[in-house]
Amino acid sequence: MSDKKDELIQKLQDELNESRAELSIYKNRVKQLNVELEKIINNIGRDLQNTLKLQKLLSPTEIPKISGFEISSKFIPGEKKGSNYFDIFDHSDKLKFSLLLTSCSGYSISSLLLSVLMKLTGSVEAKRGTSPQQLINKVYSELKDFMSDEDKVSIFYGTVDKRDYLFNYASAGSFLAYHQLHDREVLQKLSCQNPALDKRFNTELQLNTLSLGSKDRLILMTDGILLNHNSKKNPWNEEELKESILGAPRKGVHEVRNEILFQNEKFLGTDERDFDVTVLITEVKDAVIKLATE
Repeated sequence: MSDKKDELIQKLQDELNESRAELSIYKNRVKQLNVELEKIINNIGRDLQNTLKLQKLLSPTEIPKISGFEISSKFIPGEKKGSNYFDIFDHSDKLKFSLLLTSCSGYSISSLLLSVLMKLTGSVEAKRGTSPQQLINKVYSELKDFMSDEDKVSIFYGTVDKRDYLFNYASAGSFLAYHQLHDREVLQKLSCQNPALDKRFNTELQLNTLSLGSKDRLILMTDGILLNHNSKKNPWNEEELKESILGAPRKGVHEVRNEILFQNEKFLGTDERDFDVTVLITEVKDAVIKLATE
């Protein structure tokens, strides 16, 4: 009887020692995971700060003066997601200028690299007269090898030719883009139906063209304007966005921009946003005189 009792005690002691050993291994593993997690969080924090610094550095602080056009822009950084970038630049052909608007799915190497490519590649390619769809394809060819499976990049690129006041553009990804005709209570939505750039992107981009008249406006926005939610988890809808545009004063692009953002902030109930928002508005100021091209 005593032997069986001793065997039972020894068995329980062995099990207890084994449990203690497993617990010790578990605790050490948890410590290791906590250290690794802290490193990841610190790296993410540094990446985010670097992205924001680079984004601020590369985004234009002053809108270039384009003869015959008035341009207004506003970038509002999001608290969680974003990495918008925009640029406006002349060509070596002084009768042309281009508008560039981009948005990434998050603060990752793709957004960092995109900002660099847009600043370096965009200006150089534009001076060579590269068409909008060719430029986007060029950027993608250099970007895709650095993209993760989750990365998505949206690009809108268009060029105005002041000889005929045609706006040629191409896009990949989701944007809110409108042509507002002077003295007409209507917004013509621009075609932005292509998917965003990702590792599996294989869409053939098409060139789109529209004709601009005197006092016409191009109104471009990243989709963050409709992705942010108010306290009730409701997003601003596109009809309300269009009403804010049509209800804005006709006297200037800055007033239109301010009205859009005022109504958006009023709906959200706060000036803080999860997603980046960029608004870029261009208006033809001069009387349109189309030059003969032949």
